[in-house]
Amino acid sequence: MILFLKEMNFLLKEIKGILNLTKEEQQLFLKKHIQTLLLKKHRLETIITALDKYVSGKDIYN
Repeated sequence: MILFLKEMNFLLKEIKGILNLTKEEQQLFLKKHIQTLLLKKHRLETIITALDKYVSGKDIYN
C-alpha cells in the first residue's frame, strides 16, 4: 500500500495519515482521489493530442 500511495505522489507524511485511517475512510479518500486523477488524465490527454498535432505539422493555435 505504501508503494502504491508513493507512486501517486503522496508524501510519506500523507501516507502515514492515510494508513492511520480505517479501511472505510481509506476507501472514501481514494475514491475522491480517483476524481482528481481522472481530471489530470484528461488534461494530459489534451496536451498529448495538441503535441501530436504540432509535431505532425498542424497548427495547434487555430
